[in-house]
Amino acid sequence: MVQETSIGVVLFRIEPIVHSGNGSRPAPHRVFLLLKHPQGHWDFPKGHVEPGEAPRETAGRELQEETGLDPARLFWVEDFQETVTYDYLPPKGDSRSKEVHYLSARTDEEDPRVQLSHEHVEWGWFPFQEALGRLTFDTSRRVLQALVQRLD
Repeated sequence: MVQETSIGVVLFRIEPIVHSGNGSRPAPHRVFLLLKHPQGHWDFPKGHVEPGEAPRETAGRELQEETGLDPARLFWVEDFQETVTYDYLPPKGDSRSKEVHYLSARTDEEDPRVQLSHEHVEWGWFPFQEALGRLTFDTSRRVLQALVQRLD
């Protein structure tokens, strides 16, 4: 079985406070970036580690390659890493065992301009509950829940 290691990034931003007509001020909330793959599943940006890369370098490079977002403008969540392991069979080739280490970062850009690579067909910023509902895999939902628990 072929072994693979990838790094993913759970990227979030804080939606600005919106003033309503009745004078109340709803609290700002986090929204999370999810990408849709051509096969139909939603997940976080992730990719293979290049030789000599540190985890944050891989996460930033993959984020930039898949979304066009600048990793230099990120604020990393210290001491957050969740690891997911799974086996899969690619369309061609031997079965594989994959270990994905997820990091997290925040962007302070109010309206980040996402430019998808050829690897994805759709993207969106989703509040926590909607992101949980959109994520295809239980492992990704657990990563998101762990991050929100860490941030709260």
